[in-house]
Amino acid sequence: MMKIVEAERSDLDEIMEIERSVFSVPWSENNMLFEIDSDDAFVGLAKDNGRIIGFVVMHGFTDEAEIFNIAVKEEYRRRKTGTALLHAALARAEEAGYEKLYLEVRAGNTAAIDMYLKNGFILLGIRKDYYDYPKEDALIMTRDMKRGNGQ
Repeated sequence: MMKIVEAERSDLDEIMEIERSVFSVPWSENNMLFEIDSDDAFVGLAKDNGRIIGFVVMHGFTDEAEIFNIAVKEEYRRRKTGTALLHAALARAEEAGYEKLYLEVRAGNTAAIDMYLKNGFILLGIRKDYYDYPKEDALIMTRDMKRGNGQ
C-alpha cells in the first residue's frame, strides 16, 4: 500500500536515482539536500512497501510556493502516484497558509498538464524554449489556494 511521508537525508540515494531516471537535466545531490534540509520546503515521498516510488519538491516563499519537481518511477506511473504527491503538496501549502501555488511543466507532458488542470491549476504563461534535452517550452501554471483554482 502506498503512503506519503516526508523525506529525510537518508533517502537521498533513492530520490536521486528517480531524479536521474526522470529528468534530462537532473538536480545535483546538494540541491536536493538543500530542499530536504530547508524549513521552507516540503519534500514528500511516495512509498510502496518501504520503497520510494516517487517524490515531490515544493518550496515556500512568504505567501506563495512553487512545486519544483514531481517525479514517479516509470513502472508506477498511471497509478495515481503523481496525484497523491500533488495532493500532499496541496495539503502542505494549505496548512502553511500559502495564497498561490506555481509550477512549470514541459508543454509536451500532457499527462502532468491534465493532472494539474484537474486539480485547480490554470495556465498563466509560456516560457519559450525553457527546457533543454530536448528543447521545449515550459507552461507556467498557478493555483489560487484560497479559491481552489488559478483565478
